[in-house]
Amino acid sequence: MSAYRYKCRECGEYFDEPHCWVEMHGFTYGPGEHWSACPYCGSCGYDEAYVVEREEEADLEDDDVWPEDEVAQRGVNARV
Repeated sequence: MSAYRYKCRECGEYFDEPHCWVEMHGFTYGPGEHWSACPYCGSCGYDEAYVVEREEEADLEDDDVWPEDEVAQRGVNARV
């Protein structure tokens, strides 16, 4: 079963963890501005993806992953 947890809205790639960094805007101290992005294209627009259990959809392969909104549309029981 696939371990992917995110899908980029820009390039469509699936990934386990987003690339994260802190922008300090020239300051040495402070909380900074925390960012996360797709590790493939750098877009900040990504969604959580859910792995669909094979018993629920017979035509899916073991590694098929759907974005959260598509899972809701299909009414499939999914797990993260």
